[in-house]
This record gives sequence, structure tokens and C-alpha cells, in this order.
Amino acid sequence: MSVDSAVAEKSRGELAAEKNDVEEDGGVIAEGVASEKDAGKSDEKIGGVYTIRPLHASERLDFSTSAVTSPLNLTPSQLRQKSQDEGWIGMRVDLWDEGAAADESLLVKVQYWWRKEVVEPGEEMEGDEQGKGWRQCLHDIVYLGPKDGTEGEEGLEVRE
Repeated sequence: MSVDSAVAEKSRGELAAEKNDVEEDGGVIAEGVASEKDAGKSDEKIGGVYTIRPLHASERLDFSTSAVTSPLNLTPSQLRQKSQDEGWIGMRVDLWDEGAAADESLLVKVQYWWRKEVVEPGEEMEGDEQGKGWRQCLHDIVYLGPKDGTEGEEGLEVRE
């Protein structure tokens, strides 16, 4: 989990590389993910796709364990309270490579939370109103690994 919004701007490849950097042996992911170079060698079209949905009720206040939240200096209980006090909303995004073989694929499942914040002059974005706007305040990479058959579940629209 992180309170930094930088992950939202990273590609799946960058996320995988980042995860591999923190794993001692390069982990299972490094063995099963096609590089961008290799992806271009196939005749089959491989493209990144995703689904997005609001968090289910059971996910909205699920902030994992103290071991995961300790870098934030908050317990899961404190995060739950903070999210309720600040009116956070959450979305779940699943990203994967369409057309890639199962053993050459990457599936990333991320939960994002946003809160309404005061926007500094010059940092306005589309949709901000009266000096306030929705800004990402937390994300949790729930899964990062090979496709596992759950991508595109729940009958959600798959977007490119």
C-alpha cells in the first residue's frame, strides 16, 4: 500500500520491474512475463486491456494487515477510520495483456482510493469544482503475476 499516486502513472511493465527489484531472486513473475521487445515478435496482436469497477462493500474498508500498513505508520483500523472521516471512495482496476499466452502474461489488480481535497492554484484538473477535486490518496496492489483466469470476471466491460 502506498499513499503515493505515482503508481497510477506507471505501465504494467514498470510495475513488474519494480516488484522484481524488491524480490530477492527475481521471483516467479520474472520467469513468466513477456518483455515489450518479445511481445512485438508475435503475429498475434497483444494489447493492454483493463476493467474498472467500484469497490465492493467488503473491499471498501479492507486495508489488509498491520504488516502491510506499517510503512504508513497507520494500522488497518486507523486507515478504516481515516477513510470514513474523509469520505474516501474506491475503485478496483484489473489490467492484463490481451492475446498473450497464459505463461507470457501479466495481470495486475489494484485497488485505488480517492478523497476530495483542496486544490492549489495552478493544479486544477477537469472536474474540480469550487477549489476542490478528487485526488488519489491510497492504492493497494492486490495481485501482480501471471493471468489466473479471473481477468475480466464479473461481466465488466473490457476496455483498451
